[in-house]
Amino acid sequence: MVLLAVLACGSAADNPVTVASAFIREARSEGCGRSFEYFALEVQENARQASHKARRNAPYTTEHTLPEQIFCAGYGAMKPRTVRLAALRGDTAELSVTSSEGTHFAIIPFLSTKYREWPSSLSLVRTSAGWRVTRPLQQVTDPRRPEFEFGPITVVAPTGGNPDVDLFQVNGPVVASPEDVEAVLLDYEGWTRWVPYLVESRVVVADTTRRNEVVYGRYALGKDGPSADYIFRAHLSLRVGDRSFRGFGGGWHTRTGSRPVELPPGEEPGDLTIWGYTLQFRLAAWVRRPGVAMVDTVNVSLSYAGKPAEWPPALAARIVAPEFGAQLLRGLEREAQARAVLRR
Repeated sequence: MVLLAVLACGSAADNPVTVASAFIREARSEGCGRSFEYFALEVQENARQASHKARRNAPYTTEHTLPEQIFCAGYGAMKPRTVRLAALRGDTAELSVTSSEGTHFAIIPFLSTKYREWPSSLSLVRTSAGWRVTRPLQQVTDPRRPEFEFGPITVVAPTGGNPDVDLFQVNGPVVASPEDVEAVLLDYEGWTRWVPYLVESRVVVADTTRRNEVVYGRYALGKDGPSADYIFRAHLSLRVGDRSFRGFGGGWHTRTGSRPVELPPGEEPGDLTIWGYTLQFRLAAWVRRPGVAMVDTVNVSLSYAGKPAEWPPALAARIVAPEFGAQLLRGLEREAQARAVLRR
């Protein structure tokens, strides 16, 4: 009786049962309607993070990976007319609701789902904008990680670890064939065409397998601007031709564990002792979309790390930064596509 009295005194916006029922109706409508607006702000941010994560596994954005739709599907089985207030504790309301699936009168029984019901629940919190749905049915691990979106490319700055080293993880699609992307990655002299601020790149110790070459490179801002150079050792664990799924995996690092890079006589080790990339990709599974041409696409996962104190400050601001990762992937795609045109 007390709960009923509380509900009777408030407007529709202040009534958690009314808000929950409206939310469920939106979630059940085509395209999830306006259900996203009924989530609390932290849940909306949680949905954006989940959307980024889902898009990393598909070459194109699909409806079910949009932030507005990624959380609503689990509420589609709820029946809005069955919402009841179970408990009201301060600014939190717990509601019970009945979910169902199937049909009572199946025309073809063995092709239809038998009707059944089960109890479900909703939690709402009171905010300055009114009651909002919290605790989505799908959770995201650590949604507070610094994450930057550059179109379809997502750059994440992981928290924790070595405070002297900046580490970034980049995920995004590259619209090019696996063979062309691999050829770009192994053309070290050509890295200057697509790696931002890289002005020199060459092999100093060759390897017939192309898996363990030693590479020199130098970054610079302008002709006479600040610069920094390095010596990489390549460690390629997977080449495109090794497996039927046409994948690639490898890394380029100035220092790998306790194995220093052996240099030929007269070659200096470079300014940077901590700098490198780890990159892998596989040919993407198709996600068919109206009006989208079906071309080769690889989903690239890239990590890069450096110690900002080793760089000139102006260079560090440009290179040991999230924007650099997005520029790197865009440059890789552009160069791979250019290579494909030359082969025609």
